[in-house]
Amino acid sequence: MIGGISVHDKVFEYENHYAMKKNRIKVLENSRFTCQYCGGTATEVHHKDGSKNNHAPDNLIPVCHKCHMQIHADENSAPRWDTEMILVAMMQHGLNKGELAARAGITRQTITRLLKTGLTKNSTMKRIANILGYPIEAFLLPKEAFKLSQLEKRAATINDIKLAIECKLEAVQDPVLHRRYHIWIANDIKRRFGVRSYFDVPKERIDEAIEFIKQWAIPGTNNQEAATTEAVNQ
Repeated sequence: MIGGISVHDKVFEYENHYAMKKNRIKVLENSRFTCQYCGGTATEVHHKDGSKNNHAPDNLIPVCHKCHMQIHADENSAPRWDTEMILVAMMQHGLNKGELAARAGITRQTITRLLKTGLTKNSTMKRIANILGYPIEAFLLPKEAFKLSQLEKRAATINDIKLAIECKLEAVQDPVLHRRYHIWIANDIKRRFGVRSYFDVPKERIDEAIEFIKQWAIPGTNNQEAATTEAVNQ
């Protein structure tokens, strides 16, 4: 118990856990057990640079458990950058960490952390990539690049079907009806093609889906008798 607060010491997962424990308590006490993110009660510390070996007080941030979990969740979901490719591009331009940081308008510490962990914000990486003269995609790790290509393919599919729906409903001026009909068409597509969402329609059946949308009858039009059962029931 420290200051009436129970501190959960998960220190044995770290090298030199005694230094970790000592500095952790110091950082928490200096912050008056205040989470740097939400202002709540801090019971843990987060390593700024992501290294479990750097227990220097200036590398430890006082946080509550909820914010600590969110930090790591954000890190796990963020794209990881290819540090070897970044180093190659830096050498190609004759830039060290300080020079790259200065040109990109960021701190040297940000570059150091990126090269250690492969993590940084997309916006920061975009600035770095611009200085190095390459598109940001060039620095994605292979698995991340694959995810990006899959996302782009899916986005293209979404755009084709979404555009067809919007064209179909172009004459519907009432925004409430427009939204309702969009939902009805989407539901009919899901049933017709056995998918959970219209962007899951197989690529080879996109043209079929677009033709289905063209034939879909908007309630209240002359061909309402051909409207879907759901639309009629509504």
